[in-house]
Amino acid sequence: MGKPGALVLDVGSNRVGGTLGGDVAVASLAPVPSASTPAPVGVGAISVAMLRNTMLQSFERSSAISS
Repeated sequence: MGKPGALVLDVGSNRVGGTLGGDVAVASLAPVPSASTPAPVGVGAISVAMLRNTMLQSFERSSAISS
């Protein structure tokens, strides 16, 4: 149960019955949060973009150290 007006970000992914879905039971939270991002349509692309960004930053740092 969340607080009224809360934002729920479902970043998990599970395969249930051949269907990809998230970790949060959004339907049970429906009266509480003001917004939610259901998986897999939710923040998946953001997670991938941030992972890419972090990898590039790590590569740049390691290249600067070895130069």
